[in-house]
Amino acid sequence: MRFADPQACPDCRGAIAGQPACPHCGLDLTSIEVRQLWQVLLQACLLYTSPSPRDCRKKKNEQEMTTFAQIYEQNVCKGGSEQAL
Repeated sequence: MRFADPQACPDCRGAIAGQPACPHCGLDLTSIEVRQLWQVLLQACLLYTSPSPRDCRKKKNEQEMTTFAQIYEQNVCKGGSEQAL
Protein backbone atom coordinates (compact mmCIF):
# COMPACT_ATOMS: atom_id res chain seq x y z
CA MET A 1 0.00 0.00 0.00
CA ARG A 2 1.31 3.42 -0.89
CA PHE A 3 0.07 6.42 1.07
CA ALA A 4 2.41 9.01 -0.47
CA ASP A 5 1.98 8.91 -4.23
CA PRO A 6 3.72 11.79 -6.06
CA GLN A 7 1.42 11.28 -9.05
CA ALA A 8 -1.84 11.48 -7.08
CA CYS A 9 -3.63 14.23 -5.18
CA PRO A 10 -3.54 13.49 -1.43
CA ASP A 11 -7.20 14.53 -1.15
CA CYS A 12 -9.05 13.00 -4.10
CA ARG A 13 -6.26 10.67 -5.41
CA GLY A 14 -6.75 12.10 -8.91
CA ALA A 15 -3.75 12.38 -11.25
CA ILE A 16 -1.86 15.64 -10.71
CA ALA A 17 1.02 15.39 -13.21
CA GLY A 18 3.18 18.02 -11.49
CA GLN A 19 0.46 20.69 -11.33
CA PRO A 20 0.50 23.35 -8.54
CA ALA A 21 -3.20 22.59 -7.90
CA CYS A 22 -5.18 19.41 -8.37
CA PRO A 23 -7.13 19.64 -11.65
CA HIS A 24 -9.86 17.41 -10.17
CA CYS A 25 -10.62 18.90 -6.74
CA GLY A 26 -8.67 22.18 -6.82
CA LEU A 27 -6.49 21.44 -3.77
CA ASP A 28 -3.50 23.84 -3.62
CA LEU A 29 -0.61 21.40 -3.72
CA THR A 30 1.92 24.09 -2.78
CA SER A 31 0.37 25.03 0.58
CA ILE A 32 2.19 24.46 3.86
CA GLU A 33 -0.60 22.14 5.03
CA VAL A 34 -0.27 19.92 1.97
CA ARG A 35 3.51 19.82 2.39
CA GLN A 36 3.03 18.75 6.02
CA LEU A 37 0.49 16.17 4.89
CA TRP A 38 3.02 14.85 2.37
CA GLN A 39 5.54 14.33 5.19
CA VAL A 40 2.95 12.47 7.26
CA LEU A 41 2.04 10.27 4.29
CA LEU A 42 5.73 9.46 3.73
CA GLN A 43 6.06 8.47 7.38
CA ALA A 44 2.96 6.30 7.08
CA CYS A 45 4.55 4.52 4.11
CA LEU A 46 7.70 3.87 6.12
CA LEU A 47 5.76 2.60 9.13
CA TYR A 48 3.55 0.38 6.97
CA THR A 49 6.51 -1.24 5.23
CA SER A 50 8.80 -1.57 8.26
CA PRO A 51 8.69 -4.72 10.35
CA SER A 52 6.62 -4.62 13.51
CA PRO A 53 8.38 -4.65 16.90
CA ARG A 54 7.08 -8.20 17.34
CA ASP A 55 8.74 -9.26 14.07
CA CYS A 56 12.00 -7.62 15.18
CA ARG A 57 11.91 -9.44 18.53
CA LYS A 58 11.17 -12.73 16.78
CA LYS A 59 14.07 -12.23 14.37
CA LYS A 60 16.42 -11.30 17.23
CA ASN A 61 15.37 -14.42 19.18
CA GLU A 62 15.92 -16.57 16.09
CA GLN A 63 19.38 -15.06 15.61
CA GLU A 64 20.24 -15.63 19.28
CA MET A 65 19.09 -19.25 19.08
CA THR A 66 21.10 -19.77 15.90
CA THR A 67 24.18 -18.32 17.56
CA PHE A 68 23.65 -20.50 20.65
CA ALA A 69 23.15 -23.59 18.47
CA GLN A 70 26.36 -22.86 16.55
CA ILE A 71 28.37 -22.39 19.74
CA TYR A 72 26.85 -25.53 21.26
CA GLU A 73 27.64 -27.55 18.14
CA GLN A 74 31.21 -26.27 17.94
CA ASN A 75 31.97 -26.87 21.60
CA VAL A 76 29.87 -29.80 22.79
CA CYS A 77 29.18 -31.86 19.70
CA LYS A 78 32.79 -31.81 18.59
CA GLY A 79 34.28 -33.04 21.84
CA GLY A 80 34.25 -29.88 23.90
CA SER A 81 32.36 -29.35 27.14
CA GLU A 82 29.17 -27.54 28.04
CA GLN A 83 31.22 -25.41 30.44
CA ALA A 84 32.58 -23.54 27.42
CA LEU A 85 29.13 -22.05 27.03
